[in-house]
Amino acid sequence: MEPDMRFCPRCGRELVMQSLGGHSRPSCLNCGYIFFGAYSLGVGGLVVKDRQVLLVKRNQEPGLGRWTIPGGYAEQSETFDLAAVREVQEETGVYTRVLGLVAVRDQVRELDNNLYAVFALEPLAGVPRADGVEVAEARYFAEEELSILENLSPFTRWLAEAALAGSLTVFRSFTPPLFSGLGWVAYADVTGG
Repeated sequence: MEPDMRFCPRCGRELVMQSLGGHSRPSCLNCGYIFFGAYSLGVGGLVVKDRQVLLVKRNQEPGLGRWTIPGGYAEQSETFDLAAVREVQEETGVYTRVLGLVAVRDQVRELDNNLYAVFALEPLAGVPRADGVEVAEARYFAEEELSILENLSPFTRWLAEAALAGSLTVFRSFTPPLFSGLGWVAYADVTGG
């Protein structure tokens, strides 16, 4: 059992290990809470303007000194698409709007399972400037600059090159009737293509 999950976060009773769904999971016999594991949701914003892609140079770990698309973690109180818009604005000063979801990466790590969602964002206003905390530099790069850019994240390189080549599928947001209401967001290829 995880040391930080000895007690139920809902009612405070001690958790016990139970076999549920083929896995041994910390569970509360009092209120029914089940700890399914630790998860984190990272987001990135793929911003293209005038055939150039917005990149940031990381100013802290993880990835200190590495160029990547701007992004960070979604807060529990926000949808992942709006988290990408917020992160891009915080790190670069560029205001954007969501065009759609373009990529998802899942990575099982020692302490959590990390899901990373990348959104195509349209720039609306602002000139790239680093926040000086998480980001040391922020600027747009043309395709020919990407090929010689050192310390560029491999996933970012692939995303940037695919975006500039126009070869990414953009999954648009939609609201199916069953999902209407606050707190829901869904993305799919609604064109049927």
